[in-house]
Amino acid sequence: MIEMVRPLWFDGPLAVSQSSWPEPATICPAVASRQAAGSRNISATTTTSIHTWSMSEPEHVAVTRQVYDHSAALYAEAVGTVVSPAFETSLDTGILEVFAKDVLISGGGSVLDIGCGPGRVTAFLADRGFPVSGIDLSPAMIETARHAHPSLQFEIGSLTDLGVADRSLAGAVLWYSIIHTPPARLGSVWTELERALAPGGRALIGFQSGDNEQIERTDAYGSAATLRRYHHDLDDVVAGIEAAGLTVSAKIWRAAELGHETTPQSFVLAQSFVLVPPPSDEA
Repeated sequence: MIEMVRPLWFDGPLAVSQSSWPEPATICPAVASRQAAGSRNISATTTTSIHTWSMSEPEHVAVTRQVYDHSAALYAEAVGTVVSPAFETSLDTGILEVFAKDVLISGGGSVLDIGCGPGRVTAFLADRGFPVSGIDLSPAMIETARHAHPSLQFEIGSLTDLGVADRSLAGAVLWYSIIHTPPARLGSVWTELERALAPGGRALIGFQSGDNEQIERTDAYGSAATLRRYHHDLDDVVAGIEAAGLTVSAKIWRAAELGHETTPQSFVLAQSFVLVPPPSDEA
């Protein structure tokens, strides 16, 4: 029997505050260039190609895709397709706003919502004028996002294969996208993030935090798969991000506050190094 009280994978987080932003944009050039070069288009993706694509990937990636493909409609029904106070505190929403303004202060540019689900944060950022796109492991989730936000760009991708050029992103959001990634596997996520961010580019990572404990759910939502969720240690996440070459500008921890939350929530704001030329010897 399907349980609909709380999405299994969604222990925490969204809300919108009105402010003056540029007119909405609809497509992220970094992802558009990938698509123009012949990137995977879900409408043309066959079951066989999806299966082949996942043959050599880690088990946690394949299982996560299987569960989300099976339950994409349920997920969207449970948490919605836009940012909502039901799933974010005012602090959480404020952090999203800070990230958006930091990207603008740094010069603006393409932003990627990594692990976008039904496109809630993608739409949040698009409403603030960013050329933003979303990627997700799950073809079914991508279809859900495209249906909910037809003016925005969504493509299949993964945390370790963003499908964008080196140094092409002004910003990247991983909003509860690492919760199914084992702690030992996060290093490759941070390496890929560092590769994709332009100098001065900003990153925001949100996740359920703890002591790296693992929570299992067998036959998750009738998918016949065991889905694992990890409560990552905040300091370990910060150390991993810094080891990949990014600078952490803020780390935020808050207690469980909303009705569906059972664990603390953590957020990390980071930035790619800005290369400063050495001073000139000329007088």
